[in-house]
Amino acid sequence: MSPRRTHRPATSSAVAEAAHGIPPAIAAATPASPPPPPMAATGLAGSHPGGPALAAREVNAGPPGPPTYTLELPPGLRLLNPNHREHWADRKRRFDSLKKATWAMALKHHVPHLGKARIHVEYQPPSRRHYDPDNAPAASAKPCIDGLVAAHVLPGDDSRYVTAVTATIGEPHPKGRLVLTITDETGVQ
Repeated sequence: MSPRRTHRPATSSAVAEAAHGIPPAIAAATPASPPPPPMAATGLAGSHPGGPALAAREVNAGPPGPPTYTLELPPGLRLLNPNHREHWADRKRRFDSLKKATWAMALKHHVPHLGKARIHVEYQPPSRRHYDPDNAPAASAKPCIDGLVAAHVLPGDDSRYVTAVTATIGEPHPKGRLVLTITDETGVQ
């Protein structure tokens, strides 16, 4: 089993730079986030030394495989849902806040440029009630992918650069949050 590699912690100036352009509610909520529950089953136990629960980690467990990066978005972001009938401006605000949060997390944690990637979106809901993965997590994947493109992690969001997008429901987290897992598939044919 090869050791787990973790990116170096972000400095306070990098945090301030990455937070530029994020609505104050998101920027204010980011440092006060509670630590996540242990995720030993996925190999992501512990929290990031540079800040609570806000880590982009490269995880290599088992035989060498493609690098994987995990972005934990700030808790409490309002997600998109195809079943909500809302005003277009409200939907645009939700879309933009998800995109900016993903952009900021990718820059803050120095996720490198990837040629092609597979993206997994996990929604960690605020309660244990049953949620449909086709609603909030799947609908919120598009602005998150756009945030990765804006951060120059991916060159585009079409099928040449994003090979698959999956969505699941994870363990509960206070206020609820999205966790993006980006798997580099640049060398995969």
